[in-house]
Amino acid sequence: MASDMQSIQQSGGESPQSQILSAQDVFKSPQQDQSQFIPPATPMSAVPPPPMPDIPGMMPQAPDQQQVVMEPPVSHGSPLKTILTIFGIVIVAAGVGYGVYYLVNSLNSGPAVPAVPAFSPNPALSEEPTPAASTPSPLSHSSLIPNPAKSESIPLTMIALGDFKTALSAVSARESMLVGTVKDLSFVTEAGVPVSSEQFLTAFFPSAAANISFLFEQDFTAWLYGDRVGGNKFGVVFGVKQGISAEQLTASLSLLEGNTSDISNMFVSSVSAAGTSGFEGAPIDGIPVRYLVLSSKNQQVFEYASVQIGGKMHVIITTSYYQMQHILNLLNAQPVATTPTV
Repeated sequence: MASDMQSIQQSGGESPQSQILSAQDVFKSPQQDQSQFIPPATPMSAVPPPPMPDIPGMMPQAPDQQQVVMEPPVSHGSPLKTILTIFGIVIVAAGVGYGVYYLVNSLNSGPAVPAVPAFSPNPALSEEPTPAASTPSPLSHSSLIPNPAKSESIPLTMIALGDFKTALSAVSARESMLVGTVKDLSFVTEAGVPVSSEQFLTAFFPSAAANISFLFEQDFTAWLYGDRVGGNKFGVVFGVKQGISAEQLTASLSLLEGNTSDISNMFVSSVSAAGTSGFEGAPIDGIPVRYLVLSSKNQQVFEYASVQIGGKMHVIITTSYYQMQHILNLLNAQPVATTPTV
């Protein structure tokens, strides 16, 4: 009993007694004083506490528990700005990486050695070959003389008047031409190429060749004619180019009458350069003919005429009247249709 009373007195259950506490005892932590804690004799009431209010401001808080404050998230910019920032960082990083790689690679590798292309003895051409410029076809000769009694190709060392005259004299001397017969002649170079009309006119008519050679086609026909007076006579016929009018042809051919020394070149035998009279005109079988008499004794007469042969214009040059008449009939020549003057 005495011990019970003593316990009551110590716990202050009998009469309250004041105790003097020091500052050290006041601020002593519960952990430090846990050994001296005496649980209450009477248990706590089992009655549940009243319900907690819903108002945040009136929520009771534990005295020793710190209040948690929810702060709004800090915004760091719009999504587009964020994407652009990331993209810029990637580009900068790639550039820096490429620069570092290039620097390291250049330091590790030596000086660049120029590549030597492999030599191919016969390289294949990938491009199509350029077609060569078109060249004129070689001149071929076709005689206008139908069924000549004879024919001969005369080679010339040089295309000059002297070579022509020498060849004609040689052929005429060895030929016994029957009267009224024709021997077809063709002049060729040493290479066998036919002589052109331009080359022939330049040799026989040097004064007028530059003004008349453009009128004619390159191929022409030449012959020897067995005349009834004066032996063998020489003559030619030229085809006129398309597009040349009859008036233009007549005006150009008049240039042949300006130099009698050129006219004498057409005769096989030597003749006087000066004619007995000037040029005259007269028809032969209805075809106008211009002529110049150089020797009436030997019937050495220079004659020329513009005619139609097979619907195409031609120019015939002969050295006698009978020769002109025979050739006109042989070639079935017709007069050239001229434009009537108003």
